[in-house]
Amino acid sequence: MEPVTAVIPSLGRESLSETMLSLIGQSEPMQLKVNMGKADTFTKIRDSVKECETALVAICDDDAIYPPSWIHTLAKVFADPKVGFAGGPCLPWLSANCSPTERAIAEVTTKYFGTSNMSYRYKKTDKPQEVDELNVVGNGLYRRDLLAKILDAHYEEVSPAAWETYVFTLIRQKGFKLMYCPEGYFYHSQRKSLVKFARQIFRSGLGRMNFFKQYPRQLRRKGHLLLPLFFDLYLFTLPLTRVPILILFYLGILSFGWLLADYRNWRVPLFYFVLHFSYGLGLLVGLFRNQRFWK
Repeated sequence: MEPVTAVIPSLGRESLSETMLSLIGQSEPMQLKVNMGKADTFTKIRDSVKECETALVAICDDDAIYPPSWIHTLAKVFADPKVGFAGGPCLPWLSANCSPTERAIAEVTTKYFGTSNMSYRYKKTDKPQEVDELNVVGNGLYRRDLLAKILDAHYEEVSPAAWETYVFTLIRQKGFKLMYCPEGYFYHSQRKSLVKFARQIFRSGLGRMNFFKQYPRQLRRKGHLLLPLFFDLYLFTLPLTRVPILILFYLGILSFGWLLADYRNWRVPLFYFVLHFSYGLGLLVGLFRNQRFWK
């Protein structure tokens, strides 16, 4: 297996120690680089990757847990020299004493009613498969030289709110593959409050719109991702149009999703609404302006 360095652009979260322990406990030997400087997250990634000397580099969050076989599972697909990235599903990290809010967030972000992106769910497949740039998450294994060149050459044009999608697009443009490995899953913690969750989703929508503005052809395949934008526009014009049919239909869908999920947690339908509204609001703001969000 090619040598690996795991990079953690840390924000100083309390969970950092658990993340480090999960990486130190990997079944394959590896180096660990933690960047806790004052720079923004995206700059930390670029600077750390430049300093690495290994052939492969893993980008990791400081609020995630990585199973012992994570590195080994992803590294195997790099036997193919055309693989530029390998990643797996992002599953919710829920401790025994986690709050109902964290459970509700995990529910809405891992179901079809919350997101159509299969990278947030554990999808069993026979073997690793090639995917496009909108169906994987940034935590994973990269060819270091390829990633370093992309970050240096395109640093100014990449939106930190959705840096993974930009980088994945550029990896594919250079003729390399993005691989989805169903066994390469990891666990990510949830936001602790509804407000923090809304901010996270807003930034995601903002970054996605900035990406679509730079790569408009992507809308041909992923146009459905703009549906929350039109839903927000509908809500804003509801006092003028007075057409409640869509909102009634939407509430019915949420109720159905709630029954299929944890119907004992009343927060689930509320958090579904917050997710869709915040994402649509981010799309709407991103439509009219470009802004760099570093965290």
